[in-house]
Amino acid sequence: MAKVIDKFFLKEGLGGRRGTSGSTIDETALVGFDVVVDNLVGPLNEQQSDFIGRAHSRTQKVTHFVKTLLKLTQMRLSNNIEMAVFPVKVTMDDAVAAVKLRATRKSISLKYNIGPEVGEILGNQLAIEEIVTNLLLNAIKYTPEVLKNYDCVLILAAHSGFNYNEIAQKSAIVVDTRNAIKSRKYKKVFHL
Repeated sequence: MAKVIDKFFLKEGLGGRRGTSGSTIDETALVGFDVVVDNLVGPLNEQQSDFIGRAHSRTQKVTHFVKTLLKLTQMRLSNNIEMAVFPVKVTMDDAVAAVKLRATRKSISLKYNIGPEVGEILGNQLAIEEIVTNLLLNAIKYTPEVLKNYDCVLILAAHSGFNYNEIAQKSAIVVDTRNAIKSRKYKKVFHL
């Protein structure tokens, strides 16, 4: 099913449909929004201006998201992975921004630190951003409160950002492959 959807996006979304001015249809819609935002159709009251401004900002974000999704789909279907040098901080900023609202709803604060020695890297920025975003979404989704719903928790990496004692307390069974849970008091924790 995913391949059918990918092929549809590739065919329809990147098929080169253009507006009358030669710009793509989504760009034409944004130009129409700019006309209203810039008061070229007449003055707006404060409430209208605020509403249009927020709608314009959201439309730009959605358009960027759709373009990125279409580009990823095109790359996956064509097996053409574009490599370029890009700043790690920008990619992390974008990934964190993509999940921030979901984290805030669960009272989770997101913090990260990139050392000054990490500037730019060579890779596929879209793919790396997608991976980081998915990792963050999974971390937000699988909170300790959710662990009690699973039969078994498998720890494959020991990261300092997790409270492993809380994980041990709230999980039915834990298989710890990295000795992350130091305490041996939990009979339901199996160390490998």
